[in-house]
Amino acid sequence: MRSSRLTESYVALHAAQQSLKSLDNEYNANRTAIRERISKIRQSINESVSGLDSDQIALAETVLRVHGSYASAGEDRASALHDAIKELSLHGGGKLWEQHFSTKSYDRWHGQRSDHGYGYGPKHGSLIFSIGLLDETRNRDPQILMPEEVEAAVYYLTHLSRIQDAKQQAALSGAEA
Repeated sequence: MRSSRLTESYVALHAAQQSLKSLDNEYNANRTAIRERISKIRQSINESVSGLDSDQIALAETVLRVHGSYASAGEDRASALHDAIKELSLHGGGKLWEQHFSTKSYDRWHGQRSDHGYGYGPKHGSLIFSIGLLDETRNRDPQILMPEEVEAAVYYLTHLSRIQDAKQQAALSGAEA
């Protein structure tokens, strides 16, 4: 009779532990979602204060992938940025459908231009900054950017430093919450 109560106690303990674990997971997921929402709201506020167009930024982020900080992208960062703007403006994406425009860090040269096809990188050194199209965008059939997407992407790249500064401010403010 005692072993039955002991077994029942272990079953009850396990069920209670599972309930607690489930509750903890739900709490953590909700907390993460709320923190992300707070960060996006702060970013939107910072963009507005900075005179940035949140709608253009949001649309551009559904098309473009910018990896790394422009401020830390090194010597050839401007050429990567200008070429991306040129390809978007003149050719609706042009070479960006096939490759990203990037800079790398290698040996004593920080920020050397290093463009590559998607999924590839430099033989020597490592990428520190890149501008390309999101996989979802590149996988479209046909490979066409709508005029409003081109405009938003050009706007985004034209204001990249200010946008990244606003995002960094929002992240720092979010860390304080």
